[in-house]
Amino acid sequence: MPRKPHATEEEYFARQQALKREKLAKEEAARRAEEEREALKKLHWMRCPKCGQELKPFTTPIKQFQVERCESCQGMWFDSGELERLSEILSGPKSVSESFLSLFKPGKSKRSRKGDK
Repeated sequence: MPRKPHATEEEYFARQQALKREKLAKEEAARRAEEEREALKKLHWMRCPKCGQELKPFTTPIKQFQVERCESCQGMWFDSGELERLSEILSGPKSVSESFLSLFKPGKSKRSRKGDK
């Protein structure tokens, strides 16, 4: 004659089943998130953030430094670390912010600014 399971035994197996379902649901959610991330990457890979057109590799005349350039809006885009490398090539071991800000330092211009004499 079959033995009827005890209440605590049924509770134990019900808990085990719930844990298995929860684990499978988490794995499925992680798999879907990874697939979505890959799909988005394919959609945006080598696309201009400004206008959405295709980016093409552009080699600068400065020591053959390569960046991505949009042929539509003429925007130039740097990968991680490229701005620092370009800064070192152009001005030696200054900080990136110093090199970048040096582009905007006021100099002698043909037009005088308000208040200048």
